[in-house]
Formats: sequence, C-alpha cells, structure tokens
Amino acid sequence: MEFDEEMQGKGDSMNTVDFSASSDRNRERTRRIAVISTYVDGYIFSHLMRGIENILSENDYAIQMSFTNNSPSRERKALSLLVKTGDIDGLITQTSCGALPSLNIDLYRELQKQGVPIVFFDSIYPELKGEMPLITPDDRAIGREAAKFLIDAGHKKIGALFKLDDIQGHLRFAGYQDALTEAGLEVDTKRIIWFDSYAAQHLESRWEEISERLEGCTAVECYNDEVGGTLERLLIDKGKSVPYDISLTGVDDAPINRDLPVPLTTFAHPKDVLGRKAAETLMEMINENKPGEDYTYAPEPVVRESIKKIS
Repeated sequence: MEFDEEMQGKGDSMNTVDFSASSDRNRERTRRIAVISTYVDGYIFSHLMRGIENILSENDYAIQMSFTNNSPSRERKALSLLVKTGDIDGLITQTSCGALPSLNIDLYRELQKQGVPIVFFDSIYPELKGEMPLITPDDRAIGREAAKFLIDAGHKKIGALFKLDDIQGHLRFAGYQDALTEAGLEVDTKRIIWFDSYAAQHLESRWEEISERLEGCTAVECYNDEVGGTLERLLIDKGKSVPYDISLTGVDDAPINRDLPVPLTTFAHPKDVLGRKAAETLMEMINENKPGEDYTYAPEPVVRESIKKIS
C-alpha cells in the first residue's frame, strides 16, 4: 500500500502547535538538521529516512544522525551533545521507551529555548504534546480497526499482544478496548500479553505463557507484523493452523509479512510519506517561522488471508 500525500485528506487530521515566541530564532544558520531514531535496521526506518532526506536535500540541509536503540540513556547522550554544541537548525526525533516516564524532557525544552524547532514522528512524550508537533499514524484507530476486522468476522474471544514500553502499544490497546466494548464483548486482561523491547526479540521463550493465556481464543490482535509473524510461526510449529484454528492481524505492512506462510491482514505505515511530512513541517517552522502542525494519518488496511470468518 503506497501513501499519496494528496489523497490523505479524508480521515486524516491536523492540529496547530504554537512554537515558543520567546525562543532565540535569530541564531546563525548551520544548514544542519539532526535526526534521532530508535533503530537503524528497522524495516520502516530506511523508507522514512528517504522521505526526510529528499525534503532536506531540496532545501540544502545536511543530516546529522543518532540512534538510541530505544534506550532513554542513549537518547540523553545524543540530546546533551546537541545542547552543548548548538550546531543544528532543527531536530526531527522519535521517543525512546516513550510509554515510560522520560528523563529527557528537560533537554528537549532546553533545545527549544535555544531556538531549535523540534518535530516528533510516530509518538511524542505526554509532557511535550501541544508544545511540539507530532507526525504519526493514528495508532488508537489502528488498534480499533484491527479488532473490528476480527469482530466483524465473528470472533468473540480475541487475545492481543502489545508493546509495553512504547506509546504505540498503549494506544493500540486503547483502540482494541474501544472495539470490544462497543461490540459488547469482554475485555479479559488474561488474554492480553504485554512485552518490552527486549522481550520482543525473545517471544519464543514465553511460548508456555502465551499459549496458556491465549487458550480458548479464536483470534489475536498483534502489535505489529514482526510480532504477528513470530506468533504465526510458533503456532504452526505447535501444529496449529492460521487462520483455521486462530486468526491474526498485524500492523505496518512489513516486508516480513509477505514471506509468511499466511500473510497477515495488516495496516500500512506511511513510511516515506510520513518522513516527508515531518521534514516539510520542520522547514516551515525554520524558513517561514510558522507554528508546527500535528498531522495524523488515518488507518490504511491491507486485507490478506489471516482472518477466518466464523459463525
């Protein structure tokens, strides 16, 4: 699924964020933009960076990259260096363990005080929401729509796997709750499995817990395609059939999805379109002294073979 910026009006939304008028906006230009991201090898990152780089290159800006591996401490080191050197014109950034209390809010506010406009992508810390613009998919709507796909197919006992330390996991869980509650179905916390960034790489070791907690479920909503793919392979290894024994959904429309025995019904991430939008927002803040605007992408479902209709 390819996103087209000109086609994003329906269902997408914008919200203006005032950029601090007291910030020092008369700094000498360095023609350098910092980008902080969690993972260099993530399947979304290369596409997102292509979108960012295209816009910054058109505006004669160089990119300074930092990667946190989703570690708040590494995020702090990157931000501290930016505060100390003061040699950037703007920052495009992503939260690290954004669902947990952040130790770095002071550094973001210090950069803002120095006159550095900041744009977040994918998620933002609650303390900074409304102060700095966020460009993101609508994760709560994605969680709701994924559950509705399963409910509309007749499923009533729907389990879920969500990421604990990222805001996206909490928002998708909220959407899952919305859909089940609207349908009059029980939200059984026993069927909801939480995992952090480390555990996401070792879900196989939790198979006994996962199988016990999902016992009786006919469907599972998965945090993303990687998690859904891992669960699908585990189920197949244990003699289960997807979707005949259990239906699955994912998120992101990742390349791994296409290589699964049964490709997942999923939701496309805007990837390079989101990257372009984040960079365009930053350029408007720098070049036109405009307030930043939040931008939210509506869910884009990609229907495949992982959901079975049941009576």
